[in-house]
Amino acid sequence: MKLLTYSIIISLSFPSCTSLFNCKNDLILEVFNPSNLDKAILFYRECGATTNTSLQVSLESSEKNLDNSFVGNILSCQLKVGNIRLQSVEKTIKLYWENDSLLKISLDSNLIVFNQQARHENISIEYIELNTKPNQKINFKKLKSLYSKYSTSGVLPLRLQKQLCMPDSVGFFGFYNLIDSLTMKIIGEAIVFNPGHPNNWRYDNDEDILISLDYNEGEFLFFDHIQIGMRKSDLIKKLEAYSVIRTGRVIRTKIEDYHLEFYFNKETLSKIRVNFICE
Repeated sequence: MKLLTYSIIISLSFPSCTSLFNCKNDLILEVFNPSNLDKAILFYRECGATTNTSLQVSLESSEKNLDNSFVGNILSCQLKVGNIRLQSVEKTIKLYWENDSLLKISLDSNLIVFNQQARHENISIEYIELNTKPNQKINFKKLKSLYSKYSTSGVLPLRLQKQLCMPDSVGFFGFYNLIDSLTMKIIGEAIVFNPGHPNNWRYDNDEDILISLDYNEGEFLFFDHIQIGMRKSDLIKKLEAYSVIRTGRVIRTKIEDYHLEFYFNKETLSKIRVNFICE
């Protein structure tokens, strides 16, 4: 989805931002294309107290380093309201190389875009609106309800809790072994945190906070669109609005409060591992 671009002359609307002497750039990150010949540079640009800080992106050869003379040659934008530096950059803009000649940029819909180029030299740029993502919460209650007949649960022993993320709340850690009623196999193993008391804990409670999950079979949809058995190419398309890391047969990403790892048997998704992010 293309974002609405305001076609204005930057030099007239923001005179201080085009001055090479009054502006300061701060590097956020650099993302290299697969061949490492080119890179996308994401940076803050400030041009004095009378202008808002902007987010800008430049496409440059890999040997070039950011300095204060840089102005985003493919993208510059600001928040509609507020200071861009107070926002989580990861939730505001994401950069991803599909290949050496295609850069994908995901943008939050609360950004006002002043300069948005679809091509720079031999590189195409595709823009995606971040707020078009599906529901991003894992409905763990719904997941465990699918396997309630034979699944088991219990309080996690203290010796196994040492490395877990402890929410800022009184409670306890529990575990679930999700068992498929047809095959009688454990198809998922979960650890949860519950703010109640173990004596009052029930399988169908609403208070469990999912801490970790290994899920290797079944038809449950994660984030409304990810499922065991899907093709790697389809998963990559579903994750194009997120920053991903590919290592061998594993794809890793972060969605909302979770780190996710997707494991593949050849080209088919065979296991999903979910871990709550401990702040």
